[in-house]
Amino acid sequence: MTLFFGVKVLLSIIRFIMLPALTISLSNAALSQEVNHHFYSACDFNETEVEIISQDGSETENIKVRVVLNSEAARKLELLTRKNLGNSLSIYINGEKITTATIQNELKGGVLQFTLNQRLATKLVPGLLRTSCRLHG
Repeated sequence: MTLFFGVKVLLSIIRFIMLPALTISLSNAALSQEVNHHFYSACDFNETEVEIISQDGSETENIKVRVVLNSEAARKLELLTRKNLGNSLSIYINGEKITTATIQNELKGGVLQFTLNQRLATKLVPGLLRTSCRLHG
């Protein structure tokens, strides 16, 4: 009977320790939200640079893209990141999801830089050449 009592006490202790931790984890997960932000190259970018990067002689290439946002797009991104610190941010360009990351500080300065794999670059790069600002719904 002592063994049973000991197991019962041990289970009570585990419940006491584990349940608050689980509740805190679930509460933090519920507080974190994913925020999406869409850019359209012809409307939001002042400059775009594209660089092809080969890695150590391999045939795999990545595409490095650097964009300078216009003042309105830079202001919106700064405000969005300021209001959503700690949340997840997904960035889309011309309808293509580029990246998702946790917002750790405000993004100031209006310059974004990212690396694309060949599949995504093939979809995105032709759209970067657009010159007429046509917003998509």
